Parts: sequence; structure tokens; C-alpha cells
Amino acid sequence: MTHAPGHPVTGDEVTAAYLERCRRSPELLRAAGALEGESVFVRRPLGRPLFRPHGALDRLGDDLTGLFKLLGTLPERCFGGAASFLAAQGQPSRRAEIIRRGSVGGIEPYGRADAIAQDGSFRVIEFNVGSDIGGVESAHVNRLLLGQDAFGRFAGEHGLRYQDTAGTLAGALRALSSSVVGTDDPVVGLIEETGSGGTCGQVVGSLRGHGLRVEWGELDQLSIVNGKVTLRGSQPLDVVLRFFFADHLLHEPDGPALIDGLAQAHRYGRTALFTSLDSELISNKAVMGLLHHDIVRSALTAEERSLVDRLVPPTRLLGEDFTIVRAAHRRALVDECLARREELVLKPAFGNNSVGVLPGALTSPEEWRSLLGSPKLNGYVVQERVAGEKEIVLDPGTGAPVAWDVNWGVFVSGTGFAGAFARALDDAGGREVIGGSERTRYGVVFTY
Repeated sequence: MTHAPGHPVTGDEVTAAYLERCRRSPELLRAAGALEGESVFVRRPLGRPLFRPHGALDRLGDDLTGLFKLLGTLPERCFGGAASFLAAQGQPSRRAEIIRRGSVGGIEPYGRADAIAQDGSFRVIEFNVGSDIGGVESAHVNRLLLGQDAFGRFAGEHGLRYQDTAGTLAGALRALSSSVVGTDDPVVGLIEETGSGGTCGQVVGSLRGHGLRVEWGELDQLSIVNGKVTLRGSQPLDVVLRFFFADHLLHEPDGPALIDGLAQAHRYGRTALFTSLDSELISNKAVMGLLHHDIVRSALTAEERSLVDRLVPPTRLLGEDFTIVRAAHRRALVDECLARREELVLKPAFGNNSVGVLPGALTSPEEWRSLLGSPKLNGYVVQERVAGEKEIVLDPGTGAPVAWDVNWGVFVSGTGFAGAFARALDDAGGREVIGGSERTRYGVVFTY
């Protein structure tokens, strides 16, 4: 945890004080847009950082830790094993096979919730578990802001702090390497999909900034030499930091053999895999739907049901890919969707970056009816829309207040809350959704 000294202020006073200061200080008003660098947080910045009480995000971190543990019990507890659990999710058979081959029997507690602030708390609309998640490097923007005189003074007055997610990740990588390979000074290979074009440079830099020896490569540059994972034929790796998806392995000529080798190297203590494909068991929107299915609900304790209801908006399996849903129940759900269009959102179960997300409120009744009868929705879930709190950002040119919808990316690790950032879209977004548009803006988060 990094902080500036000072006395914390409670409630929404920090945001109000920041906006008022910006009205009097052009330097502070333009601080977020005056940073330089290659990060998306600098190239497409939200006009200001966001603020939340640290206790609120700590409590969310504790809830996410509980949700993570609950999800990890579902395969055996409710479905008799991973194969049946994957089938209940409607996972395509080739993808399910890759996930099983890349699993090692444990899920590292590391992930990111996409959360919407509502009535002083958070609702989790997605929970991304595993190492292949974005926003890890955001804390470097917090540091840049603190280095600016106007913001540094404000931060000191209000006791602002931030959690460095890259630092948490670096600690997790050292711990895993120590337990699996026997060294706490590992050579870490950050590995993206073949042909990625090197999109993780900021993450590499952030991890190196925490003293890790990080090599950067792609899937087709990996090989297994004497049971050890090697990059570009000559660099042995103690840890493979996975920034590729299970789907990417389907497009590799030797994808199944490669994931077999990675999993075996982990099991034999030669090269640790962070994270194994075990995390793919619980990192999709179909799992959110299963949490609200009778098979799972009936197995939960009262405390677990309370946790799910508190965190996860009602989410239902809609498409015909979900064979555990009876035809009569599916027809009734479609009728409910037709009647409640503006309250619902359609989402592909295995999508990412908001691709294919369809809010009913941004869709005409005719288009909504057509979509609900379309075969392309066979792998979709439907979720109740969460009407989030707006964040006011002053236009850096005119000083006029603009309301933004915000998706909070909240990281969690084995120690709880592990940092946060924000993606936002203003009211002029039309039919666009946060994260699925070039108009999405990125902001960092400070706590107090």
C-alpha cells in the first residue's frame, strides 16, 4: 500500500473537494490529461482519478475472496467433477478438453471483478479469474499523478492511497515459484498468444520495477527441454505467467501437446504455471448463471446464498447450448426477457472486452425480439442490468460537469483487495458499452 500523509476525509467529501479544487486550479483540472506514456491510461484518460473509502474496497475484496472459494467448490460439490461442470457451462468440447489438459488441480487466488457501484456498495457483473486479465499496470499512473505538484498537494491533504496490483502479482509469482520450483528469485516468462504483437509491455515493465527477472515471449517460442519450459530455445523459465486464453491454444499447431508440457512441468516442479487452466473452469459468464441455477442454489448454505445475492445480479443461462436448462424453462425465460427488455443485458458466456454485449435499454423492441429468436444466442446468458452511480468529471477544456458510467475493475488475491482501476463511458455513448468502444476512457483509483 502506498500513501500520501494526511488526515482521511469520510463520505463523498473527497470527490466533492476534488471537483471544487479543480474549478479553482487549472493545473489540477488538467492533471490526468497531462501525463505522458504508452499506457492506455495515458492515451485515453478519464478526466480525473476516482476515490473510494479503503474500507469499502477491503470489504469487497473479502467478499470476492469468499466468492472465489465458493466457485472453486462447485465442480465436485454440485457436478461430480470438472468434466460435468464444463458440460453444464455449455463449453465446446475441444475447448473443454484443452482446459482439462491444462489443469493441475488447484486455482491460484488471483482475479479481477468488473463491478458497478450502486447505493454505496458494489455489484459484480463479471468475475475474471486467472492471470490473463488487464489493468495490472495501472499503479504507474497513480505514481505519475502523485508526482504532479497540484495533485500531490491534494493527495497529502486527504490521505490518499493506492494499491499496486503489479506488486501483489510479483509477490504471488515469487511465492508460487518458491513452492513449486524452489526458488524465490525466479525467471518469469510473460507469455502471450502467437502473433499478439507484444501488447503487454507495460505489465512487463511494472513487474521488472518490482525486481522480477521477466522475459517476454509468445506461445510458439516455448519448448520443453528436460522437463523445463524454455523460451526461444535457450532461456529456461521458472514461471510461465499466462497471458493467453484457452482458445489461443486451439489455434496453435501443437496446442494440446504444448499445454500438456506446461502442466507436466508444473506438476513435476520444473516450471510453475501462473495461472493453470484450472482457472478457466470458473472464469466465464456461464458460471455466473450457474450460481443462480437450482442445482447450485440448493447446495449452498444460507450464508453462501446471501453472499451470491449481495454480489451477483440475477444471471440466467439462456441459450440452447446449456443443456441443463429444460426447454419449458427456456421458453419462460425468453418470455420474461421480452417483457423486461430495458431491465436486462444479453452477454456471450465466453466473450471478453464487452464484445457481443447487448443491453436491452439500448436495443429497440423489434431488434430485441429478433435477437431472442436468433441461433447466435445459443451461448448467451441474460443478466439483470445494474443501474450504477454516475461519476462527475469536469471537462478539461470548459470545466463543465459531465456524467460518466463507470465499470470498476477490482483485483483480488490471496490477501484480499489488490488494487483497482476504472473504465468509463459518458452519456453520449449511445449504443456503446463500457470497454467495447474506442470512446471508453480509463482512470485510476485512490482510496482514503
